[in-house]
Amino acid sequence: NGWPTSGSQFADTAEGRQLGSIRNWIIIALAGLVLISISVAKMSRADRGLGPAGLEVYTSCLACLVSVVIVMLHPWYLAKAYGIPDPWPHISDPLFSTDDRLLLTLDIGLTGCHLLLPIRWMRLWPVEVAVILCYVVPAIGLGTHLPLDSLTTNAVFMMLLVVMASSAKRTLERRERYAFLQVAAERTLRAEAEFKLLQAQEVQHQGRTRSLEFNQTDSFPTTAETEAVFAVGSNR
Repeated sequence: NGWPTSGSQFADTAEGRQLGSIRNWIIIALAGLVLISISVAKMSRADRGLGPAGLEVYTSCLACLVSVVIVMLHPWYLAKAYGIPDPWPHISDPLFSTDDRLLLTLDIGLTGCHLLLPIRWMRLWPVEVAVILCYVVPAIGLGTHLPLDSLTTNAVFMMLLVVMASSAKRTLERRERYAFLQVAAERTLRAEAEFKLLQAQEVQHQGRTRSLEFNQTDSFPTTAETEAVFAVGSNR
């Protein structure tokens, strides 16, 4: 009869229905965890409870936990963890149970953490280690459907992706810090130039004020002497 489906990624068997129910509960728990995390992040921003460094650590731990949940949602490894030695008869579509899908999902999460989350490189290394372990540990511990050479190739490629993502994140941080230093230096020079210009204007203004006062002081006796001469002439 092929691969019968029950509206999920598991076949319409007793074990398949149980695995589908477990998977649904895991999804619900993950959604609740995400909502709680968003609420904690908003509350922390409101009262500054965790602080920037605390939020980075909290987000990094959450990303590690999500990586573990991604593996738990994988039909093959969920069935193996449930104790089923051969999961294929209980999986509706084998395409959803390959290691390629799992690696792609983990890589999507890793890329999103590096590009979308405002977390420093030094706080992301646990996520990078967790992504690698989330594939290698279940594949070796629970067992994969791939041969050993394919498993090794996938693990090496995953490590290369993690290394390149980490290196790109570090390079981007350095460029951003260098750009920030340049902007800070330019603003400092502009402030110093404006301060010197203001001082020069004040000195010039004080010089003009003193010149006017000096002219007014000198004009008083001269006018007084001329007035006296005209006054004497008029008296005569």
